[in-house]
Amino acid sequence: MRSTDPSQQLLLAQAYFETGRLESAAKIAEALSRKPEVAEAAHYLQSRNYQMLAVQSLSELDRIAPDSYRAYQLRGEAHFIRKNMREAIAGFKMALDREPEDAELLYELGRAHYHLGEFSQAFEVLEKSLKLDPYNAEANFIIGEGMVHTQQGERAVPFLRRALELDPSMLKGHGELGKAFLQMNQWENAVGELELASSVDPGGELHYQLFRAYTKLNQKEKAQGALDLSNKLRQEKLDRERAKLASRQQP
Repeated sequence: MRSTDPSQQLLLAQAYFETGRLESAAKIAEALSRKPEVAEAAHYLQSRNYQMLAVQSLSELDRIAPDSYRAYQLRGEAHFIRKNMREAIAGFKMALDREPEDAELLYELGRAHYHLGEFSQAFEVLEKSLKLDPYNAEANFIIGEGMVHTQQGERAVPFLRRALELDPSMLKGHGELGKAFLQMNQWENAVGELELASSVDPGGELHYQLFRAYTKLNQKEKAQGALDLSNKLRQEKLDRERAKLASRQQP
């Protein structure tokens, strides 16, 4: 009879993984991921298991279609997940050499350039992807966010509005649109957008931007409230990061 002890089940899942019985390992790890005492280890095993399954699938794809653009795309995606952006870009470009009008590939290449802070390359590739797939809300958002980051608020507005038109639930879009309006000295518009996004502000940045906008509008009480909450959220984020670091350093 199989043990019901989560620690013993985890050992069994690890044994299945080590012997290549990946589906059995995945089934047990998925169940254990809901048990707090072994959840972290179970999620880690799940991730390794999925990686191994992906490697197997990629090897099979290489065997049946050695020059498939999908194989290069998968390699690029694997590097992207590991934050190896140069290798990801190389993989996506190899895929695009074989399938140059693929909107998804262009989007992924644009994201990789964006993560490296290569904004002009990112904008160029992402805008090309949008010509092929104009309904990609995230591509519109990334361009808009990047333009805000590079102090091009006026240029960012149409992209951010399009992102929100495609995905009205995108709170981060309202946040970036608020920042764009701040750069354009449109204080009331900035307040309206930042207030819509402020419910999701783990580090306090949006409330700091609200403080700036309220100050410009001479709304002193609201400005002070936004600043106080910004400081509180920043401190809570710092405390979380310190606690996480301390837990990693424990033997």
